[in-house]
Amino acid sequence: MNLRKWNMIVYIPSTFTKDLQTKGTSNIKYYINQSSPTLSKQIMESAATAITSKINKEMYTVIQKQINEQLPKEVAIQTPNQEIAEQLAKKIVEEMQGALQINPVTMSIIKTNDVKGFAATMIPLLMILASFVGAMIMSQQLQFATQKLLTLYNKWMLFFAKQMINLLLSLTLALLTLGLMALYKMDMQTSLLTVWLFQSLLFFSFLCFTQVFVILFGNPGMIFNIIAMATQLVSSGTIVPREMLSSFYWKIGSFLPATYGANGYFSLIYGGGDLAADAKSLMMLVGAAILIAVGRVTFSPSVIKTDRKAETHM
Repeated sequence: MNLRKWNMIVYIPSTFTKDLQTKGTSNIKYYINQSSPTLSKQIMESAATAITSKINKEMYTVIQKQINEQLPKEVAIQTPNQEIAEQLAKKIVEEMQGALQINPVTMSIIKTNDVKGFAATMIPLLMILASFVGAMIMSQQLQFATQKLLTLYNKWMLFFAKQMINLLLSLTLALLTLGLMALYKMDMQTSLLTVWLFQSLLFFSFLCFTQVFVILFGNPGMIFNIIAMATQLVSSGTIVPREMLSSFYWKIGSFLPATYGANGYFSLIYGGGDLAADAKSLMMLVGAAILIAVGRVTFSPSVIKTDRKAETHM
């Protein structure tokens, strides 16, 4: 459960049947993982209630049937007069059914990896949304600036300057994120350094991802970024559990940074998970995005600055 592979564990004690026979009641424990989307937790709690209700209904039916079938036979054996035996058995059955416990099975919900407060459940979604929207706008503005400066500087100089700006911006805005979390008193399961580094990596991956489309298609590339934003909100698992997604969204989510960003924030907030693996996946996506951008810049035309004074002199 700490690795978020299971959302719920149902524990039925080995003395379940014995307790029902001797005590007339027994308990089932449901361990529900809180390190998961809100919808998933709600579904698990509803499932626990439904399972317990179904078991109680079946148990009540079985016990009632056994009373109706076995008790009259036992009374008939002990009472020679058949008419008296039937009346006595009927009365005993009515008394026992009246005293019969309708819900002999109780349930206990145990929340693992639990963090108090509604804000904790919203942070993964809000961080993905805010970071990606900011990255989209930043990539667009940097592309505008690049186009204007192409007549003054070499295309590779501009490209590497853009990556340096992206990196510095990611490190700086991650500090702002930490400040906002501290302001709202959000407790993390890891050190502040780890949170800062992960948020920096996440934002940098979004910047690299969004810049690919504007480098490939120019300003119309923002359309693809908007589509990617909507797709990532669905496939990342922040709203709908990934287990409930279709195979299309499940597969495409494996190639989008928001999926690993959401997993990472669940690890930071609730604990567990594999934060190192999520960070590694983000770095691989960053590498792939930069390679695509480098390929596009390689085959793009260079605009060389002309020396007007030299032309006039000639």
